Amino acid sequence: RVRLDRLTPAMLADWLQTLRETAGARTCGLAHAVLRACLARAGKLDLLARNVASQVTPPTTTRTAGTT
Repeated sequence: RVRLDRLTPAMLADWLQTLRETAGARTCGLAHAVLRACLARAGKLDLLARNVASQVTPPTTTRTAGTT
């Protein structure tokens, strides 16, 4: 557990990497998007000084050719 005011971009990147090892890139991207939106809202309410999720690049997804 980490207090949100002590969360760093490196901590978030490590968490996303760990998540990526067990889940897909899309899941990680969605988790990053939700966290980024929540932290942005907290920033607008003056609950946080900065949104560290906006400083972290989400994992990329690669498109694969589907078979039909």
